[in-house]
Amino acid sequence: MLSCQLESLRDTFTAIFDEISNEERQMAEHKTIKYVKDEQDNGEPWFWIDVLCLPRDWERKMTLLNQLHTIYKEATAVLIWDRNLLERPEPAEKNYIEMTVRLNTGQWSRRLWTLPEAVLARRLYVAFKSGHVALNDMNKAYESAKNNVKDDYHFIWKAGRLFTSSITEIRCQMHTQELGPSESDLEPGLPVQRARKAIQFREASHPDDQTIVLASVLGLDMSRFVNIQPVQAARASVKFPQSQKSESVATKRMVEFLNALDETPGLGIPSGLIFLPQPKLPQDGYGWAPETWMHKQRYTYPLFRPLKKTGYMMPHGLHVEFPGLILHCPTPVISQKDFWIPVAKLSINWVKGEIDGAGTNVDHLRDHLKPSDEHCIILNAEKTRERWEAGLFVKRKGTLACGKVWRVTICRVWVRLETRTSKLQKLKADFQKDVLAQYFGERVDSQRWCIEESLLEVTKL
Repeated sequence: MLSCQLESLRDTFTAIFDEISNEERQMAEHKTIKYVKDEQDNGEPWFWIDVLCLPRDWERKMTLLNQLHTIYKEATAVLIWDRNLLERPEPAEKNYIEMTVRLNTGQWSRRLWTLPEAVLARRLYVAFKSGHVALNDMNKAYESAKNNVKDDYHFIWKAGRLFTSSITEIRCQMHTQELGPSESDLEPGLPVQRARKAIQFREASHPDDQTIVLASVLGLDMSRFVNIQPVQAARASVKFPQSQKSESVATKRMVEFLNALDETPGLGIPSGLIFLPQPKLPQDGYGWAPETWMHKQRYTYPLFRPLKKTGYMMPHGLHVEFPGLILHCPTPVISQKDFWIPVAKLSINWVKGEIDGAGTNVDHLRDHLKPSDEHCIILNAEKTRERWEAGLFVKRKGTLACGKVWRVTICRVWVRLETRTSKLQKLKADFQKDVLAQYFGERVDSQRWCIEESLLEVTKL
């Protein structure tokens, strides 16, 4: 970093510091003096830059990474440097919406390592070529565009939203003292679920870093993940492909991260993770978990609902509680990608299922289905509706000592209620001709399942 850039940062932080109220400034100065009480105070604010302040020594680097949560949360202000915005002059107030769009489409909003800044910092400022703007002022422009029909940006006010809802909710929980009651009136809990939604669209050159960033956001001990490094042979003379090293470390760190969530009170593992698509973790006992949380929302909206529930680890997999369909049939009947199941409750409803990932080659899938297996579909919603929802097609593997049913995943499926009259008439006629030629479903509203790893060879067809 050039000296002129450091001088620019110093001037910017000095100006920001002067904008803070006298009371808050005194509190900030008190904290600063406690850290640098033996140093001479020249009246300029102290600031921290990750690229300069991150030690090369491994032990000190690990110590600092473990303090990132405190650094960002306790900072008086955090300054956003985005290359695109640094080339532009300080905008007029009427152009704040445009600058928000540029910020949301810039590198800062996409990079993985800037997520802790977004969710932990009390005050965020955006740097421009000349001057800076507080994100609170940009948010006021957003509120004005939303509520004022005469505002130039009223009809595109949604473009001025600073953060996704998940990041906004995390910020409200982190800094409730600085927020009004209307902003902090959020559904309690769900920190892991919000962090997962916040990270899904981020980008990283090293996928194994995502657990470190998530640990920073959730306040976990990051040394558990930072200490997981490539094997010594890879560090020394034996040369492995970089992707192979990264995948190995990423898998180990994700496994450790899931263990940390399971062990930490108030967190827990979102049970809806079992419905996410491939790729899954190639680790015994963890094959139900996605390989990455940066999956860019490759699923439908209803999948958010089960994320409000948490599962817990068992020796054979993840224990979850969901409704489901217990399927009865003397012989496997899946002969194509989509199939229909009559389900008995108070009346007969027909549910359509569609195999996700198996394509049209169902012969390989049928090899995994035997008449002696008890087939089930785990549902993520209490009621099956007309829209598609993700589910899991599983078979029984055994019964655990605690009485819970042990299941192994066959494949992921999509499920919805069949409502077409012509199709229902044909299904009923075919069912009356040969009752034994298709599945018959029995719905259970609440069932405990122990989900083991997916059969990867099936879903890769």
